[in-house]
This record gives sequence, C-alpha cells and structure tokens, in this order.
Amino acid sequence: MRKHPECGVIIIGDFNQLRDNFMKTHYRFVQVVNVVTRGHAILDKIWTNMEEVYTPPVTISELGSSDHNMVLLKPKAKNSVDTGCVTRLTVRCMGPKEKATFSMALSAIKWEPLFRLDSCADQYSYYQMVICNLMEICFPTKIVTRHTADKPWVTDWFRDLVRKRQRAHMSGDLNQAKILRNKVNRAASKLKYNFYQTQIAAMHESGSHDWWKHMKTIMGLKTNGKACMQGLANKTTDGDCGLLANTMNDFFVSVSDHLPRLNKSHKVFDVNEELPDQYVISV
Repeated sequence: MRKHPECGVIIIGDFNQLRDNFMKTHYRFVQVVNVVTRGHAILDKIWTNMEEVYTPPVTISELGSSDHNMVLLKPKAKNSVDTGCVTRLTVRCMGPKEKATFSMALSAIKWEPLFRLDSCADQYSYYQMVICNLMEICFPTKIVTRHTADKPWVTDWFRDLVRKRQRAHMSGDLNQAKILRNKVNRAASKLKYNFYQTQIAAMHESGSHDWWKHMKTIMGLKTNGKACMQGLANKTTDGDCGLLANTMNDFFVSVSDHLPRLNKSHKVFDVNEELPDQYVISV
C-alpha cells in the first residue's frame, strides 16, 4: 500500500470471530457485506477500498454441502465477457403420466375407417391426422429455457428444482431452502454419474482424446468438434461408428424382413367387399 497507494484491494473470506476493525482504522477499508451469510450472522465479509464501483452484495444459496451462503459482488460497469445466452424453446411434455395417457388413448382407437379408404395416400393422411391430434391432446407443449453454458447432464426437471431452491432462499424460508438444497445436491450427483457412465466411461479405455473431450463438456470448457455416438460405439462395436451405423440399419431392416414382398400377383381387395378378419384390429 505504501508503494502503490492508488491500487484497488479486495479482501474476501470467512472471518468468523476474527477482530477485523483494524482494516477500517488503519487502512480505511470498508466492509460491504450487510446481509447474513450463515444463520443470522455475517461471517463471510468483503473489505475493499473500491466500494463505489460495486453494487451492494447479495447472497445466494449454499454451494454443495457448505453451510455458508455464497456472496455475489458485481461491478456497476458492464463488462464484455461472453457468458453465454439464454434461449427459449417449445417442447412437449412427455413424462410418464403423459405417455400412459397416450398409450391408453391409442389402444382405444378404431382403425376400421382407415382400412376402408381407397388409396395408400388417403390412409397415410388419415393415420397422420389421428396420431397428430392425439399427440396435441396427450403431449401439450410448453416453453422452456436453455443456457448455452449449461452442463450436458442438466435436465428440465433439475432446472426446476434449482429454481425452487433459489426462490425458497430469496423468500427467507431457510428450512425449505435446506431441504431443496439437499435434493439438488443428490440429483446433481446422480445425473453426473449417469452421464459419465453412459457417455464417457467407455472412452477411457478406447481413446483418451474422446474421453478428455467429453470431460471438458462436464467442466464447462469449450471444445472443438461435434458430439457423436462414440460412447455407444465403444461399447458395442469396438469404437467403429461406421459399423455401429450398419448394425443399427440391419436391425431396423430385420423388423419387417419376415414379411413377404409385395408383387403384382397379390390380390387387390375391392373397397366395397367385406374386409378379411386379419386386416381388422379390435381392442
């Protein structure tokens, strides 16, 4: 301070029972934290000689298993650091409840009108209309937010849980905030573990490059290149993505491979005739 009296200083930490008044009397620093950081006490403090260039600090919910609130100190001047952006997307609600409703509604549909249509084009249009209308009813749309800096394992359910925790903390409901904090911590650990096991673990043995690339996505670091099915390929085809694509194609072909091919000798039924029983689906 003697050599550089005009320098800016910020001292941050958990002062607990430390007697820190000497910072004000000897160095003319100002303690800017005026909100509780643990229980009903101010234990985490910020001493600085630049209080005029920062907004008043605010606290947010604890990080991980810590019992101290985080203190956020923002500068008044806007910076040009790229922190990503928020986008809004329209998605369909496809939870277990919606899927069960769709399954029940689908099983109750009578398809006799479809089989009585004249052409395949009309049948396709009718089928598409029925399915689309059913999806609009059973899978309603909603608007969700995404952030470009989100970790790849973050889900919409996890985002909602974090928002509930933040609202409980900001409203002063500390008991509910602690309950939700524990739920968030458990959910985050489970989501990260599942993502690692399904997407990254197999890469550690087959290729360190792909393993490290996916590890950087978890840590929020920028990566070059696009995500691929390498993790699945490592487990099933020894890392060969081309062989994986051919294997998947062969499987989808095998689904209908047992059906006889159509040819011109097949009889075309008259729409006025009674449909054979094998073409009528009853539920």
